[in-house]
Amino acid sequence: MNNQFINKTLLSENQIQEITQHAFHFIRLGEELLEKRVPLLDIHFDLSGQMAGMYCARPNLRWIRFNPFLFNKYWQENLEQTVPHEVSHYLVDLAFGARKVKPHGKEWRTVMIYLGAEPETTHGFDVSDIPVRRQRRFLYRCGCQDHKISSTRHYRLLRNPDAKYICKQCKGEITAVTSPA
Repeated sequence: MNNQFINKTLLSENQIQEITQHAFHFIRLGEELLEKRVPLLDIHFDLSGQMAGMYCARPNLRWIRFNPFLFNKYWQENLEQTVPHEVSHYLVDLAFGARKVKPHGKEWRTVMIYLGAEPETTHGFDVSDIPVRRQRRFLYRCGCQDHKISSTRHYRLLRNPDAKYICKQCKGEITAVTSPA
């Protein structure tokens, strides 16, 4: 396995090894649940920003990325929650195909519980001192309120005129006002 390590991560080689072994432990537990051999995958420690972990899949290639800054700050919580969270995405992808189920749907929750972790979809870590990239926000409106949409979602709407976002409150379509908020 190729475990990439960026020197400025604040994680020691022993910590990198412990996280990796923890992930492989959960993969082995997943084999029992899926009743089949599950290949190990690469673990990278190159994630930055507010996310603690990320499962990535491309055709014939799968890997997990972890945020070394958040692992350094919240070691135990990440071992107990983030590692099984990302491994659960991997196991669900192998069992059902990532596009066939909801990312945090019942299949994922079932795997999380089987691995002995709480099926929480997000962490509650204080990320105020973690380096993050800030996106521009664009002002959108529905029938009941203003919405500040990220540049990612804004440009997705511009590229696809048929795409739309719906307000969770009033169920109305969210439309652009004009300029960045």
